[in-house]
Amino acid sequence: MRLHILPICFYTCLILGGAHTGSAQAAQMMAPATLPGKPMLLAQAASIYKDRKLVQSLPSGTMLWVLESRRGWATVLHLRQRYDIRDKDLRSLRDLRRAAELAKVQLENRLQEIDAAMARNIERQHAVQRGILQVQVDHTRRFAVPVETRRRLRVQPAQSGVTRLGRSEDKDGEQSMTSVQLYYIDKITTNNMKRKRRELTTQLEALQTSLAEQRQQRREVLTGLQTGVLTQQHQEQKFKRFEQNDVDYERNLYMVVSEDTKVYRKRAVVGRLAHGRMVLARPNPKFDDWLHVQADADAVVDGQRKNFISFPTWEKAHKTERIAGESTMRETEQDLLLLAHRYETYGEMSLQLDIELDTYGKYSVVHGGDSACTICGIDGVECRHNVIEVLDRAHARRILKDWEKIREDLREDMRGQRQAVGALREKLVNMKHDFEEVLEKQDEFLAHYTRRADGR
Repeated sequence: MRLHILPICFYTCLILGGAHTGSAQAAQMMAPATLPGKPMLLAQAASIYKDRKLVQSLPSGTMLWVLESRRGWATVLHLRQRYDIRDKDLRSLRDLRRAAELAKVQLENRLQEIDAAMARNIERQHAVQRGILQVQVDHTRRFAVPVETRRRLRVQPAQSGVTRLGRSEDKDGEQSMTSVQLYYIDKITTNNMKRKRRELTTQLEALQTSLAEQRQQRREVLTGLQTGVLTQQHQEQKFKRFEQNDVDYERNLYMVVSEDTKVYRKRAVVGRLAHGRMVLARPNPKFDDWLHVQADADAVVDGQRKNFISFPTWEKAHKTERIAGESTMRETEQDLLLLAHRYETYGEMSLQLDIELDTYGKYSVVHGGDSACTICGIDGVECRHNVIEVLDRAHARRILKDWEKIREDLREDMRGQRQAVGALREKLVNMKHDFEEVLEKQDEFLAHYTRRADGR
């Protein structure tokens, strides 16, 4: 509530009472007891007319009293003078509230869409990373297929009719010998393994690029939400200031942002302001690059706009930076979880492969029932491929060694990410206290200004 209380206190205590300009002048600057019309804000720069003649162009953000509207035109009060203006760019406080709430709903819906897309992206990354490792594991496996070969032997006549083990005699006196040899087939060839890894790696890189884009979109949405809240807050305050003082409503708190800032009166240097000093200021209507500055209740001087920043502008920049810091911390924590998941995946796959080193030579049925054989394509019992699945133990050990090195690197990366998260948390804490220090300076300045204005 502090941010909302300060501006109200400030404007009721100071602006309504004038800037130590004397009771008559203050009364002249104050708004009448009854509002002369409906307060409205100019959303875009527009021209004002008097007796159908162009008077001047007003910048966006100018506040006006609207007295009446007719056929696209409105009669308004600007600095207590009546003018005519096109009404298409005039906005009431209700209009601004409605637009702000609609924009907020749209941004919140967009934020939900982005969060859901990011969750799907991360899930897909996990699956692709596991697929890359699985391809490497499959490359360590081979199928040992038993293949029968028959060789014909011509026997001597004296041996005709004799049957020996593994031989059979034909009618013409020839014998045949059947032998079984193991024919090895890679579960996935080296070329196919490399091709598949390239494909999966390309998919993973595309997902990572997409995640980075989604993160940037999320930052923009969060910044838009924060900007909308602050803009609406500042607009509400501006309408209140205008209703209280329709001449000097642009006066606001400013902070000095340059070292040893010079202030002038009639082009002569009359003082210097330290960096961080709080002042009251309002735009110079004649020169856009200059401000009318009040460092004390009884002194109005001129200062170059570049050396000052209004509190609303500073607040917006500070909170935008804070959102960026919070987003960076969230993304760093997300990266840490991705690294941790990858580390665990390597660990699980390594354990599985290590256990399978003991399965060398065990039989594994490649196909069964009436389904087609994955090797020869023959259905059912006609296929003779009861194969042995074997593991290339040397290759498997090389992979396990490589994976252990990768896990060591991942441990180092996770350590670095944890340190980064800690540093970001400290930065956010410092930003919070920096903001509170500026609020304390506001309190001190307002208390001092009020005492000087009251002559205490």
